[in-house]
Amino acid sequence: MLSKQLRNNMKTGSRVQFCPKGHDTFICGRNKQWLCKQCDRENSAQYRTAHKEELRIKERIAAKRDKEKLRKRQRQWREDNKEKRRLQKKRYYERHKKIILAKQKEYNKLHPESLRTSRLKNKLERKQRVPKFGQKGIKAFIKNTPKGYVVDHILPLCGKKMSGLHVRWNLQYLTPKQNRKKWNRISLKKASAWYGEILEEMGLK
Repeated sequence: MLSKQLRNNMKTGSRVQFCPKGHDTFICGRNKQWLCKQCDRENSAQYRTAHKEELRIKERIAAKRDKEKLRKRQRQWREDNKEKRRLQKKRYYERHKKIILAKQKEYNKLHPESLRTSRLKNKLERKQRVPKFGQKGIKAFIKNTPKGYVVDHILPLCGKKMSGLHVRWNLQYLTPKQNRKKWNRISLKKASAWYGEILEEMGLK
């Protein structure tokens, strides 16, 4: 309920100069509820000091929610703009190629153990992909590589979704640009179709 003085203030258009606490409302003003702004500020400050821990917890929860929402939006944007992000990364790399390579070189010098372990891991993974069968004709295939082309594994040896073997029928010729673009990715549909063709050629399908 509003006090009599406050009702009178509202009727007279808030022409009373001083509030019950003695603040000059002509200087500090009144808010939408016709209360003295200075009193309002003091009351809110007192509330903040009295409920400091509670407000801090609420702020943390709100900040956490905002971060989660932002992460969701960012994740959704990355999923919706995969091609755009790939082109952006490519452009950035082309513009700052020298700086990136210099930083990588410097990092490898400062952290030789991490470089050694990563190389060792790749070597071990690759060794696991070299079976006893299917090695015939590999040396000749590599030797007869056309000019401007490189030898590539159709199914990458260390792929993310699936990996292939180091055998003759898993090799192909690609340009360096095509090889960089392909990297260690392959479509599962293409891989299954290609594998089916090989089985048909061998008479196993």
